[in-house]
Amino acid sequence: MTQLVLNQRGSSLSVKDGRYRIRTREREFFVPVHTVKSIVLHGGTRVSHEVAMTAIEHETDLLFADR
Repeated sequence: MTQLVLNQRGSSLSVKDGRYRIRTREREFFVPVHTVKSIVLHGGTRVSHEVAMTAIEHETDLLFADR
């Protein structure tokens, strides 16, 4: 299983076609929802409501880091 860590200011996480979509200033990439065990979000990142609901449905840990 995979842990997603978003720690770059301005990066965002959303869901598209059953995959998490990670967008940064430089690139965009996708990770299948069923492969993710946890998501760590640092300050300055964004997450959609759909990500939170998908994480709950798939029992994925969603962690908000302060540092």
